[in-house]
Amino acid sequence: MLRKSLATWPQTLDQTYDRILTAISEEDSEYAMRILQWLTFSARLLSAEEIAEVVAIDVARDPAFDPNKVLGDR
Repeated sequence: MLRKSLATWPQTLDQTYDRILTAISEEDSEYAMRILQWLTFSARLLSAEEIAEVVAIDVARDPAFDPNKVLGDR
């Protein structure tokens, strides 16, 4: 079983990210992409609380922050 699992393991970083991103449900994909964008471009590490708030920010909205959209326990 271990050999079979290792045989299907992604060989490259791109394949690893592809596997992770395709495993995310369509319902959660918008949240995941927004979080990844913030993590990628943040000048510092973000706390778990800050990451939960990231999905509540939409610069196309006024106001941009909607506290009702902050991620909580599901």
